[in-house]
Amino acid sequence: MRILNQPLVSKIGDELKGILNDNVRNNFDVFYLIVAYVRQSGLIHLRDSILKFKVSGGKIKAVVGIDQKLTSIQALQLLLSFCDEISVYHNEKPVNTFHPKIYAFERIRKRGIVFVGSSNLTEGGLYTNYESNSYAEYDLTKTNQKKEFAVFKQMFENYSRPSKLSKKLTNELIKKLSKSGYLSDEEKGETAIRKSMGRGKTQRSALFGTETIHAPYREHLTLKQKPSKKQKKKNVVMFSGKLLWLKENLPSSDVQDVKKGTAPTGGLRLTQANWKVSGNVIDQTTYFRQTVFVGLDWKKEKTAPFVEVAEASFRLRIDGKEIGQQTLKIRHKPSGEAGQHNYTTLISWGKFNKQIGSLRLTGKTLSLYAPPDVQKEPFLISIE
Repeated sequence: MRILNQPLVSKIGDELKGILNDNVRNNFDVFYLIVAYVRQSGLIHLRDSILKFKVSGGKIKAVVGIDQKLTSIQALQLLLSFCDEISVYHNEKPVNTFHPKIYAFERIRKRGIVFVGSSNLTEGGLYTNYESNSYAEYDLTKTNQKKEFAVFKQMFENYSRPSKLSKKLTNELIKKLSKSGYLSDEEKGETAIRKSMGRGKTQRSALFGTETIHAPYREHLTLKQKPSKKQKKKNVVMFSGKLLWLKENLPSSDVQDVKKGTAPTGGLRLTQANWKVSGNVIDQTTYFRQTVFVGLDWKKEKTAPFVEVAEASFRLRIDGKEIGQQTLKIRHKPSGEAGQHNYTTLISWGKFNKQIGSLRLTGKTLSLYAPPDVQKEPFLISIE
């Protein structure tokens, strides 16, 4: 394996051009690309070399990402004209970014080359950014090296196979992606990061599906959010996920503390609770669905009245004691507002229900925290 130290020693753009330009000697059958971002300004550096490679009989196969609006319309149009096969891979959950950068060459059953590192198919990624990439060659006539190269081939097949996350690129799909705001426009100098799907009053239809990927739970001892008076008194150190909402003086119906013979509600009502974001009191009819839980996989549960449901992992902490972690359902019913600004979103306590009901938590304060750092889940519910 060789390490490419860009731009101080070598540039991956020059490495790729050297192989593509000399394919009469190399005799590679396929040039593979798996990259997170593509820009026309970068692809143009490889254009003549790619065309020369194709004239020699080589094929181009690619999988590209479109996260954060960093891939452009022009890049996909140009890449589509080069490729024999090309797919777009995208997870609608904003925290699960498609982020690989791999370039590979294959001479069927003879030889393979794989570059893996940090370089996207952009001008910076190929030439001007500080990047690190590794380079490895494989003799495919040897069983052990053939198996190692097969790991890359399987990865490519997994990403390129049509699914809810992977779509074959066509001119029609490029138009849809552009219209829906997934792509930037280099002719307009756009590089702005695209906002998450589902934000705002009007929601656009997502063109891709979702897949939940969990990171292992990690606890932090840094308090990023201002503690409540109760937390200060107890000197409680919270997890570092951002405080998303706080509800004081919990009603008995929220914590299942009901009289014998009375049916519990089974859930926590996500009300306004005078919670402010950037100095403004939240609109609870949109805040929880379109901001706090926007990245979840929401599905229609009922049509009349319209009800959506999603699931997320929550950790429960009561009076400083860890209770456990469970997957809980979240229901959103827009008609619940009924013109009176009532709650429209509810977290069902699920397997926490009996524990919650037995602890007499009426009047306490509940805090809802985001997952630590950029983790998607679990959320943290703390009651004190």
